[in-house]
Amino acid sequence: RRAVMIASDLVRMAVLGYLAVASLGGSLRIGSLTVAAAVYGAADAFFWPAKTAILPELVVRDHLMPANSLSSSADRSSLVIGPGIGGLLVATVGPGAAFLFDAATFAVSAGCLLAIGRRGMLPRAPTPEAPRRLLGDLRDGVREVMRHRWLWVTILLFTFIVFLVVGPEEVLLPVYLEQRFGAAEAFGLLVACAGLGAIAGALLTGLVRPVRRGRWAYSGGLLSALALAGFALAGEV
Repeated sequence: RRAVMIASDLVRMAVLGYLAVASLGGSLRIGSLTVAAAVYGAADAFFWPAKTAILPELVVRDHLMPANSLSSSADRSSLVIGPGIGGLLVATVGPGAAFLFDAATFAVSAGCLLAIGRRGMLPRAPTPEAPRRLLGDLRDGVREVMRHRWLWVTILLFTFIVFLVVGPEEVLLPVYLEQRFGAAEAFGLLVACAGLGAIAGALLTGLVRPVRRGRWAYSGGLLSALALAGFALAGEV
């Protein structure tokens, strides 16, 4: 898992390094941006499942919920800090330098993962090695998911949320702010505020340690829906 995360960091660093060079050289085009986004997204998709799965190998079971909360808070903090730093870099030194700075952050991430080393991992009970069966593993995974109705319903629901809410929201909000309020630059402020809320929610989850985690998660989803409706009703930024 650690190796997967390091490889993902290095691929994303390379993509952003390319974008930095192309931007600084004035040769950045929408076609190359599209390809870079696809490669970046593919590498990103490998990182997050590995990151989630590696936590039980770093902390004992009793500390897993607080560790998840802390990890989620750290992830969300980038949504607060990132827009401010990114906007400042673009405004002062240009998008090329902003891409370069972003690439450097992935180098730091890979270095931190390398620093964990094997000594930082909890010992695992030896398990008999079994031949890897990709299709068989996929079939077993689907069968296990389908045994739990709450699990496959949740996966299906959030798949639709990603397609129908998250994507349009990312594109729509800057346009909406510009057309309704004449303040497209407020997008960074909204993203930062969303990050602050996410940090607060993650910390609260770690402190409360809810027993009925499904109800806790769906209640958060309901609040998110109400917040989206609030965008339409807001009278000012």
